[in-house]
Amino acid sequence: MLTEFAAVKDRADVADLRLANFAKRMTGRCVYLAIGKTDERVGTEVCKELHRALVSAGSLVEFNLTDDKGHTMG
Repeated sequence: MLTEFAAVKDRADVADLRLANFAKRMTGRCVYLAIGKTDERVGTEVCKELHRALVSAGSLVEFNLTDDKGHTMG
């Protein structure tokens, strides 16, 4: 999602760095995630995907999906 990676986003080595790919390594850890419902910079949907992967892997996750607009946290 980050514009800085737009030119290389389709490369396999970059795709391998997706945080959801590391969810199993975080099994048993406590994780806090927070993002606004309309964050297009980091990507709300990408954060939701990470949340699902972490929960599936067995991590305890506190996930706050806020009403903040864009890439901000109030």
